[in-house]
Formats: sequence, C-alpha cells, structure tokens
Amino acid sequence: MKKKFIFAFSTVVLVLQVCGPALHALDVEISLISRYIWRGFDLLPQNKPVLQPSLTIDFAESGFSLNLWSSFGLAERRVYRELDEIDLTLHYERKISEKLYLGIGFTHYGYYFARSFSLRNNTTQELYLTLGLRALALAPEISLFYDFNLGDGFYGQIEFAETVFLREFLSLEAGARLGYNGGQYGISPGFSDLTFFTALAFRGKVMTLTPFINLTWIFNHEINTDKVEVHGGLTLSF
Repeated sequence: MKKKFIFAFSTVVLVLQVCGPALHALDVEISLISRYIWRGFDLLPQNKPVLQPSLTIDFAESGFSLNLWSSFGLAERRVYRELDEIDLTLHYERKISEKLYLGIGFTHYGYYFARSFSLRNNTTQELYLTLGLRALALAPEISLFYDFNLGDGFYGQIEFAETVFLREFLSLEAGARLGYNGGQYGISPGFSDLTFFTALAFRGKVMTLTPFINLTWIFNHEINTDKVEVHGGLTLSF
C-alpha cells in the first residue's frame, strides 16, 4: 500500500526541501462532516460521516501554494474504505488589478485504497481557472474545471460569499454557489446543484474552531436521487 502514496508524498517532500526557505505559511485543517457532498454527488452512500484533513503550503509572494487534502469515511471501513480519497492541488494566484484576481491550478484526485488499484482507473486529473472580485460586495467568483480522465468533461461554478466580523474573535461567513455540469462523469449538461452555506468562526491565539452547515439543492437526478441534502460539520484549523 505504501507504494501507492509515493507520488503524492514524494512531491510534497521535494517541494519542502527545494522551496523551504521561501515558505510563508503552513496551514492545517481537520474537518468532521456529516456527509460528503461534492458538486451535488453523494460520494459516501447512506449519509456516512467523513474526516477530511488538509495541509496547505503557501510559497510567500510567488503566488503558488500546494494543498494535500484527503477524505476518510468513519463508518463501515471494510465496506467504504475504497472510497477514501487523497488529492494534491498546485495553485497559482495573481492579482490583475485592485479588484480582480486570477487563479489557475491542477488537481490530482486519487482513490488509492481501491482494490486492484491503477493510476488509469482510480485517479483523475483536473485543470481549473478562477476569476474573482474580492473587493466587491459578496466577492463574486467564477470557476471553470476540466477533468481529462475519469470525469472527462467540464464543470462551471459561480460563488458569492460575505464575511462579517461580529467580534474580534468571532466572524460569520455566508454565501451561495451554483454549479453547471457540462458533461462530467456522463451527466447530461445543465445546471446541477445550488448550495447555500454558512459558517461561524471562533478564533483563538493558536487555533480556529468553525462550525458550519450547508443546504444543497440537486437539479439533476442523474447526479443524486435526493433533491435536497443538508450537511454540516466542524473544522479545526491552525
């Protein structure tokens, strides 16, 4: 099993060794979530909870960051461990003007616990492009994703979000994102999902605790037979 992680972890180690002096920040997050809903898909059947740790390395003023993210089902491990996921994302962000920024990136999705694992059948790759206006109200952001292996298609998303600082240690974030599936994973093209989300962040000197809740409407029964998904959880970041 260790050989299956060589690609992801060797990449992280190499980047740390070469670029270590340029590191600006190292962020760690651990999320406990009631169910794993992604672009309207229910990726862990029967509403099972998941643990989703994340490690992000920010390379100072270069604009580059590297994220290692994973998802592990917390119930019936013998049944669902094949759905565990480990992803690696390389992201670049550039400020175009005082209001506009551009983000581009590449994500490698890996299902390394699958039986008879192979790179062709159990991993996929995705390129994405993001345009955002952080300086405007609701900080609108448009993203396009193109998967060129298992997904074999594009997905578009527009998101609006606003953060309000209630106290020095407390902030509230709320927003919505609308997704358009352009044929990814064999789905008929069309608007696929709409999610309203809210989160309350309690910031301490070292850690931040953030409970959150999401409400997702699914417009296409090919994606999910449930029309509405309510999912939430708790994130610890430091």
